[in-house]
Amino acid sequence: MSAEQPSSEYGSSPSISAELFFCGNRFQIESLGREQVALRAPRALGPGRGEIRLVVGSQLTLIQIDLAEGIDPGRHDQPFVLIKTIEQAVA
Repeated sequence: MSAEQPSSEYGSSPSISAELFFCGNRFQIESLGREQVALRAPRALGPGRGEIRLVVGSQLTLIQIDLAEGIDPGRHDQPFVLIKTIEQAVA
């Protein structure tokens, strides 16, 4: 999930990017919901904990999650349980 938002008459929207770091792998995120994530190129991985890095403009949000069912490439949305969210400014 990476996008430069177009300018409008009120200015431009911030850029957005999101990646999942899980089991030593990095995945580009297609879409993100409250309890599921859709990945651009998923591959089968067993259960474990991971981290979503969401950058909106100059704000970095680290979202620690538990993928109790792992990653199943046959599913569009991968369910997760939120563990912790940490917000910080990007340097």
